[in-house]
Amino acid sequence: MSRSFPLKLIAWFMLGGSGLSLASCGNSKAPSAQDSLGAAGASTTGSGGTGNSPPAPTQPPVLLTALLKPAAEGQLTCRPVAPARSIPATGKVLFVAMTGDDTTGDGSDPKPFATIQKAADLAMPGDTVVVREGTYRGRVAPPRGGVEGMPITYLAEPGKQVTLKGSQVWKPAWEASQPGLNIFKAIPDPALFKDTSQIDGPNPLLVMMSGKPGLTLGQIFVDGERMVAMPAAADIRQRPGSWHYDAATQSIQVHFPLGKLPETSVVELTTERRVFAPHLRGLGYITLSGFTIEHCANNYPGGFYNRNSVAEQQAGMVGTRSGHHWVIENNIIRQAQSLGIDCGSESEVSGEYDIEGVDQTRIRATDGHVIANNFIADNGTNGMMCFGGTGISVLNNVFARNNHLDPPGGAEPAAIKVHLTTGFTVIGNLFLDNNTLGMYFDNNNRESRVSRNVFIGNDRAVFLELGRADYPALVDNNIFVDNIANGVYMHDSSGARIVHNLIATTKGNDEWGSAAEGYFLRRVTERVATTSSNFLLANILIGNEGGSLSIPYPCGGSLNNRTDFNVYADSVLRPLAVNLHCPMNALMQPATPFMNRENLIQQVATELTALGFPAPVNPRTTSLGVGLTLEEWRAFWSSHNEPHDQKSVISKATAELNRATWTLKLNLDIDLASVGSEATPGTDMDFAGQPLPLAGLAKPGPLQSLVPGMTEIRLFKCAP
Repeated sequence: MSRSFPLKLIAWFMLGGSGLSLASCGNSKAPSAQDSLGAAGASTTGSGGTGNSPPAPTQPPVLLTALLKPAAEGQLTCRPVAPARSIPATGKVLFVAMTGDDTTGDGSDPKPFATIQKAADLAMPGDTVVVREGTYRGRVAPPRGGVEGMPITYLAEPGKQVTLKGSQVWKPAWEASQPGLNIFKAIPDPALFKDTSQIDGPNPLLVMMSGKPGLTLGQIFVDGERMVAMPAAADIRQRPGSWHYDAATQSIQVHFPLGKLPETSVVELTTERRVFAPHLRGLGYITLSGFTIEHCANNYPGGFYNRNSVAEQQAGMVGTRSGHHWVIENNIIRQAQSLGIDCGSESEVSGEYDIEGVDQTRIRATDGHVIANNFIADNGTNGMMCFGGTGISVLNNVFARNNHLDPPGGAEPAAIKVHLTTGFTVIGNLFLDNNTLGMYFDNNNRESRVSRNVFIGNDRAVFLELGRADYPALVDNNIFVDNIANGVYMHDSSGARIVHNLIATTKGNDEWGSAAEGYFLRRVTERVATTSSNFLLANILIGNEGGSLSIPYPCGGSLNNRTDFNVYADSVLRPLAVNLHCPMNALMQPATPFMNRENLIQQVATELTALGFPAPVNPRTTSLGVGLTLEEWRAFWSSHNEPHDQKSVISKATAELNRATWTLKLNLDIDLASVGSEATPGTDMDFAGQPLPLAGLAKPGPLQSLVPGMTEIRLFKCAP
């Protein structure tokens, strides 16, 4: 359901006292996105005593990823809100209004332009384009960027609803299509499609969606609601709210929702392949602030690495187009046919394969972007993708319900997916109910960090692939609840530090060989990256349907992994699993001693018997592994000269999420301080922004305020 959101609600945390308290919504001043690197937030009330109150804050209040009230149908229609960016005192200000005129206007306050593009054509470094309330349709393509210290800023009028749409209101001559059904058809005028820059033509109805046979790039909305595209005309008969494009007759058939008719509904047809994106690659220092941006006919970015799949580049509805130092803040970015934002070099291929058909050299220096305080939701595949770049920050955003297209066999969808980045930081965001992976680092990302985020209801929350031990990734102080398959999943990746997280109530399936373990590490292929030297330290892993963790049998490229100072739940028989994923290659030494699960069970049982343990009568087995008790686990790994979990404990702790209040009830039966930890370089504060004690005194988990007993953690708050 497409909705408009008020822009005035602000919520943020006041830190101090015996815990965390949530300030009421209002017009309080909050820190800017650039200054605020805080968590999505939590308020806690505990029954286990007050002796371990967190220390007084040493920094300003942490900005909450604020949300509006959930809609009646149970979907979150919400957005983070930060204080509106003020109009700069320096540089020229150009005004745009629905009542303006591009011919007689001069861009002044009394004589605004009618289109954002007119103002963009004139804006120079240091200038600001202020867009007044209203809905503006078509693509905005800035012809130039700013310079350091003098960006070109595109600013929605503070406190007003300003919408950019890649669709047009469509009022064709409708005719009834199928007797007795609320199905009507019409032929779109080719003149609706004006952007001729795309290499495969301006009309998205004539371009097929990669990976979705029978579907085009077009979108239809009726009274703001997205109609579901169907591959065949017969498919729409039984599904109100669907549509189909017939290439033979060049007509669109729409099965209107119950109670709606063409003559009484607002029908919108997507006409643009981008909504805010330059034609030129490499523009820098552009700020986009305060807009609702929606409806875009872009393709599934499945083959961006393949020079034979030009149309499948990472072409976002908001596209930096290989630019650098963009600030994308305080926006709603939703309902793209595919990708919401691209913040990298779009593709692996060279310039002559630019999706816009212009010979522009591929640019990898896509550095310094800040993506903050946005609501990025309901996009067909990804919320955001980035190929290359250094120092990109993703702060205090909401990523919700992305990948509704779910292309069969597609390898690229995630709320955020990045390749070949350095210093990519994801801090203080909410990843909610994405029909895909939450945060996906793929292929040679360096020094990545995922910190103080909340992951709920995603298909695997964090996925690390082809990471390098010499540039380790850091996943710290996050809360993972009710995700599917795994909280943290890794394969063919080394050097990760997974520390001080809560990974709870993961729900199960056997996809990719895992079975709802909180943490799953495996070796898939004999690629450049190994699956070695990964650390899982000082985490709480409880209530996960498939057990706490699974890591490979120690051999070949699966060596020197380490787990310790963790709190594991005893809700699953033998919660710690060894899986069979070490290299299946006899040329690598030591060679794999088994080739399937049955061989693995026999191998582990033989080793346990030699260590003085009785052979398990009913060992817990997953599709790829065999479970052990903590005592068996310690002995098994010690015999391989890899001590694991010497300080870890088994607990009866439980966790339960209440979706009505977004409150997590965490019941601890142990004093976390008794478990201890060790310092991890790069971690200095917990989920709530409280300092982490030094010298191994920090507690496991993401909140240092946790004490034995029941604690209610408000993961985020929807304003009334």
